[in-house]
Amino acid sequence: APGYADGQLHDVGVPNVRVKVLDDRGTVEFTWDPLPDDLVNGILQGYKVTYSCGGRKPTVILVGPRQNSKQMQLQPGDNCSVSVTAYNDLADGVPSTTHQFTVGKSYHHTVGWSIFHCL
Repeated sequence: APGYADGQLHDVGVPNVRVKVLDDRGTVEFTWDPLPDDLVNGILQGYKVTYSCGGRKPTVILVGPRQNSKQMQLQPGDNCSVSVTAYNDLADGVPSTTHQFTVGKSYHHTVGWSIFHCL
């Protein structure tokens, strides 16, 4: 894309990251909108889903470039955070807005580009 340095992926975060708490046993689904092609310099390798719960060290999970969701089993009652970052073979992009949520609690929150849902 014009204006990007070699290896630079994009200058905006992954859009519309959402969190759904699917049940009271800790099943959570993270979803996001795919990064638009015009924001990718090179070939999109995938997305990094980074989450942390209960003050523990962050966990990073890699998902493929055509995938835009990831289901996880987390500890009910934990306070957690999640962000999603696109990456290519040279660099990581800008992380999405970080979303805070409590596993097993229901609420709805909207921030800027990103929408946060808990059902």
